[in-house]
Amino acid sequence: MTRFPAKPIFRCLTALILVAGTPSAAPAAPAISCHCFRERAYDPAHPAASDDYLLASTFNSLIAKAHGISKRRVVMLKMEGGVSNNDLLLALHFARGDERQLQRLLAARQAERPWVALIASLPAIPDADPLRGAISGGAADQEVGRLAADRLITGFYRVPPTQVMGLRAAGLTSAEVGLVFLLARAGNLTPQEILARRHGGKESWSQIAASLGIAPEQAGKLLAPPSDQSPPR
Repeated sequence: MTRFPAKPIFRCLTALILVAGTPSAAPAAPAISCHCFRERAYDPAHPAASDDYLLASTFNSLIAKAHGISKRRVVMLKMEGGVSNNDLLLALHFARGDERQLQRLLAARQAERPWVALIASLPAIPDADPLRGAISGGAADQEVGRLAADRLITGFYRVPPTQVMGLRAAGLTSAEVGLVFLLARAGNLTPQEILARRHGGKESWSQIAASLGIAPEQAGKLLAPPSDQSPPR
């Protein structure tokens, strides 16, 4: 199995935000996602302190569940391998469950090969594949990463793209959009009701989760396989 070079992790509080949103548009500089979160439990006195951990943890769980891999592997690829959120989402999408293909794609990205060159060498990618089309059309890595995340979320939660687009229009990151659907299902609420509490009521993500009886460290475990889910109301 291909081994990715370990990279030292410094300034954790600065780096941790990289997991919660889409990565930088620069393909040659993989984001190092820090997972040394100091605040992992909800504290009513500091209601937003565990938000970064909640967002990063649940989005990593979503990636793992949607692609049938362990969350630990997702975390280690990001933390030790220096694999950016964008590259991981794209590699998993194009590998289509082929482990050797996944390793090859990630190794090529470590060698700074651009995605436009990589997809040209991939067999049997349908011309209609929207991620292939975006890359071939010259879209920035950040935009392709957002598209990959949106497809992951709509596919896992089986929601119409318009729902995700509405949350994006409200300024939410990929991890925040994913968390909205998790909280909505857990609380039998609509995504709009969760968004209203976040933006209208100014509640933190951890505060909303706590009100639904969800601890930050347990939130990712609420993600059920797609076949076990019922559509949100």
